[in-house]
Amino acid sequence: ADNLGRNDKLLFSESQGRFVVTVSAQKKDEFETLMKGNVFAHIGQVTEDGEFTVRGLNKKIKNHHDIIIKADVDKLKEAYKRTLRW
Repeated sequence: ADNLGRNDKLLFSESQGRFVVTVSAQKKDEFETLMKGNVFAHIGQVTEDGEFTVRGLNKKIKNHHDIIIKADVDKLKEAYKRTLRW
């Protein structure tokens, strides 16, 4: 197994690609049943602040220094879609 004990390795390792999927709390168990046999993890929750926030491996979740990515969701969406407009 890869040693992903650092934020940079966790974010930029050359392991297989990943998808971020949003699943409602009511469908969590059903989703996990469908995913059985695949590697997956619950990594966060949807909030209404319009931000995509990734916290580092440091367990001090309340400390702002642990935030390694904080970006506006609409700006991320536009940056992704812009690459597809050619």
